[in-house]
Order: sequence, then C-alpha cells, then structure tokens
Amino acid sequence: MNFRAKIWALPVAAAAIFTVGVAVNFVVGERASSAARQLKDIDSPFISQVAALERATEQINFALQVAVVEGDAGKVKEAEAFAGAGKAAIDKMATIPGKEEASKQLGGAFDAFQKTALSQAATLATTKAPSSQFLQQTQGSLQPLRQALSEQKQLAEASVTEAETNFASRISK
Repeated sequence: MNFRAKIWALPVAAAAIFTVGVAVNFVVGERASSAARQLKDIDSPFISQVAALERATEQINFALQVAVVEGDAGKVKEAEAFAGAGKAAIDKMATIPGKEEASKQLGGAFDAFQKTALSQAATLATTKAPSSQFLQQTQGSLQPLRQALSEQKQLAEASVTEAETNFASRISK
C-alpha cells in the first residue's frame, strides 16, 4: 500500500466508524422510543381509567348507602351521575389498543353492580327498608367488580413496571 492510499484510508475508516455509530445510536433510540410509547399510549392511560372506575364504584357505593340509610331518593340520582363517570372510564378504556378485552370484563362487572345497586337503593330508599338488606343484596354484585378491578390494576402495574424496566435497559445499552 502506497503512501497516498494510506492517507485516504484514514478518512474512509473514520467515516465508516461514524456511520456504524450513528446506526447503533438510531437502533437504541428507536427501541427506547418504542418502550416510551408503550408507557405513554397504553399503560398509563389504562391505569388512569382503572383508577377512575374504581373511584366511581366507591362513590356509587357510598352515595347509595347514604341514600338507603337516610331514605333520600335524591342521593340515588347522585349515584347515577357517578355511574355515568364509571361508564365514561370504561368507554375510554375500550379505545386503548390491546385493552378491549379488559374493558369488556370490567364493563360487564360494573354494569351488573351499578344496575343492581341503583335499583335496590331506589326501592329501599323509598320504602325506608333496613340498610342491612341493601348491603346484603349489593355485595353479590360488588365483589366480582372489586376483584376484576384488583386483577386489572395488578396487571396494569406489572405492565408499567415491565415497560419501565425495558425502557431503562434500552437506554443503558
């Protein structure tokens, strides 16, 4: 190899090394972006909606207990508003890619609970029946909903933890 070829080999080698570095950086960045998109577009919104549904469920339950204990049918209307918030959370959940089945499961359990609880509370609030009767009748529909919420919350938190771990490992590579 003559001197002229050796001189030209230096910039060619530098360009090749630079190109490989850019390509590796792009691949690592793309993987990290993928993990960040998973967190941003799927996992975080799903956890938010599960929490909103859980809040709505507890608010419905509390409002209906108050309605039955006080014999106030107006509180049943308040609980219906909370049921609307729960339905809105389920509708938002259904739009999250990959979470359609979970939203159907939660939606079915929520509908069963809120229909049973609202009808029982309306009847008991107007008849001034004992509140223990309401509690017994609604527990059957509330328990499956609480269990489904707990399961989905655990799955979502595990998914977020996994995505965060993947994100961190992809950045550190």
